Amino acid sequence: MTNVSDYFRGGGKALWWMVGGSAFMMSFSAWTLTGAASQAYGDGWPIIAIYVANSLGFLISALYFAPRFRQMRVVTGIQAVRLRFSRANEQVFTWLQLPLGTLQATLHLNAVSIFFAAVFGFDLSLTIIVLGVVVLSIALLGGSWAVIAGDFIQMLILMPVCLTITVLALIHLGGVNDFTAQLPAEHLDFSRLWKSDFLGLWCIAMLIKQVISTNNLIDANRYLSVKDSRQARWAALLGSGLLPRRRGHLVYSADGGANSFPQPARNVPRVAAPG
Repeated sequence: MTNVSDYFRGGGKALWWMVGGSAFMMSFSAWTLTGAASQAYGDGWPIIAIYVANSLGFLISALYFAPRFRQMRVVTGIQAVRLRFSRANEQVFTWLQLPLGTLQATLHLNAVSIFFAAVFGFDLSLTIIVLGVVVLSIALLGGSWAVIAGDFIQMLILMPVCLTITVLALIHLGGVNDFTAQLPAEHLDFSRLWKSDFLGLWCIAMLIKQVISTNNLIDANRYLSVKDSRQARWAALLGSGLLPRRRGHLVYSADGGANSFPQPARNVPRVAAPG
């Protein structure tokens, strides 16, 4: 790294498949494999609305926003806020990200640390501190290249593991037909969208929220890192294409676990009380 552009956006030299993989992983967190999987385990399909909305958001980004974000010729997304609006807006959004970003990072660290503490028997507080220091060190010292490369490597590990778990869960349960036959009836009951008081409104709210969260100036940094507008479009398309696979893995692995281990606390007692 020789300048600010290299640190914050990789000098605009990253390839679309790296940025697309990073964009996919940025919409992914430990909560997906803990909180979201738990929701799918207990309630079935509704949680998938979040990931459908994510995929749609990246598709809209590919069709319209991603190439335009790349053409802004700025180093950071917050710089675009200043150019488009004013210095006051830049300051407000910059300082607003500090408490909100800290809170979000805290929730993510807590989710992954609870999983580590429950499965491996680590101390919860120590796990949070160690993981936080590791993540902070990588991002602070390595800049955008370290983050993009790290995200891409995580994707290369995550996708085969999720696919393997999905296949093994289906084999263990006797195939897709036996899997669906063993599910609680309401898990695949899409008529709940109209029967439930708030489910339809919640799905609409998630759709709007996730589309906005994938297409805004603050999160435009991912597209500032690629070489040109065409690669920005391809990166967004890759993120959109990967997310449907995550939806399937989430449902099959979580509901497969629900059939195989109806009382998971008996198999991993610390899951019930990780602290």
